[in-house]
Amino acid sequence: MVKESASAPPHLETLAALTAPVPAGVASTVSEMLRQINLPQYTQTFEDEGMEMSVLISLARGDGKAALDDALKEAGVTSVGHRLKIFAALQ
Repeated sequence: MVKESASAPPHLETLAALTAPVPAGVASTVSEMLRQINLPQYTQTFEDEGMEMSVLISLARGDGKAALDDALKEAGVTSVGHRLKIFAALQ
């Protein structure tokens, strides 16, 4: 007999993480976060790419710096320093 797991399937846990509210102490929007860290020049790019705070936080905290770094590069954040500032703001 197969034992049923008490935890949710991985894809449901990922979906829950992506739709979870933004934690207290973290900017509630991408544009707010970018203003706080003096990188407002990326606001339009992030909006065009549909990069929401919950997704960025999930990448930074769950999938790690490498996954977030890849997503930021793909969105056009070419500066290593800027990517590091964004990563730090999401921690």
